[in-house]
Amino acid sequence: MWWEVVFIRRTSKYFLLLPVFLWCLLIFTLSQQTYSEQSIVPFLHKVAPKEVIAGYLPDMTIHYNGATIVARQDPYRFVEFLFRKGSHLGVYMVLAAAAAYAFMAIPALRVKGWAVPSAVVGFTLLVSILDERLQSASGMRTPAIQDVIIDLVGATGGLLIATGTKRWWVNRKGRRENKEQPRGKEG
Repeated sequence: MWWEVVFIRRTSKYFLLLPVFLWCLLIFTLSQQTYSEQSIVPFLHKVAPKEVIAGYLPDMTIHYNGATIVARQDPYRFVEFLFRKGSHLGVYMVLAAAAAYAFMAIPALRVKGWAVPSAVVGFTLLVSILDERLQSASGMRTPAIQDVIIDLVGATGGLLIATGTKRWWVNRKGRRENKEQPRGKEG
């Protein structure tokens, strides 16, 4: 029976890897979809006419991966571009935060101060490269080093959020324990 407690304590921290695995599965599933399967342009057509959306956009031109997108001339494409790149940021922010929490629970990575952040960045870089590789095999999708950079920016944000909330939680818990300790006799 004591061995059950030891087994649970030793293995439970590895269950934190399950959300990381599932999130990677989601990323790789989305990577294999074609451009038309992921496009939000049909939805934007239903929501508002081109002129209405263009009226809310800045007079801006984006050059990205060999393409030029003029916001007011092609508002649907511009909004979709922002949505796709924002998705890259958000998806990799969540992946990095989940990986950071999982990696912080692994004792071997807690030994050195930079081991967890390095492992998280390396892991998200690997997933991002595999993501771009899978995209290259999908219809009308092209891999781009710029997307890997956007993914790493998102991952950095997720890592900062995870480590910041972990520090906050530890400090909060420490302050609470200090308040509960009896003070010495005064007098």
